[in-house]
Amino acid sequence: MPIGPEVPLYVLMLSWVARMVVMSLICTFLGWLGIRILDALTPRIHQRQKIGEDPVSIGLFIAGFVIFIGLIIHGSSTAPLIVGTPLMRNLVDFPRLALMTVGFLVSLLLGIVLFNILNWVTPKIPF
Repeated sequence: MPIGPEVPLYVLMLSWVARMVVMSLICTFLGWLGIRILDALTPRIHQRQKIGEDPVSIGLFIAGFVIFIGLIIHGSSTAPLIVGTPLMRNLVDFPRLALMTVGFLVSLLLGIVLFNILNWVTPKIPF
């Protein structure tokens, strides 16, 4: 069933909500994967034990998490809805998923390179 002007408004809204939920879950998984990779890159830094020691670090962690969730929800809710395409193609758009995955991998590679440069420039601060 293609989405277009002849489709009722509630079907359009339900497809938008379903696409938003699917994209939010995918982005949350990519964020979790990025955190796991950062943990693997910094084995000598024990962030999770240090977060609970200071109220400032707890506040910064929660603020970062809220910003992360806000960016995920904003990105998935403002992505354009393709009018005139079938419903399932609109829910899971494979070219958009491929572009999002490539963007994640490039930003991860860039983060690793910048992390290693920072580690090389600051030898007194061990990572």
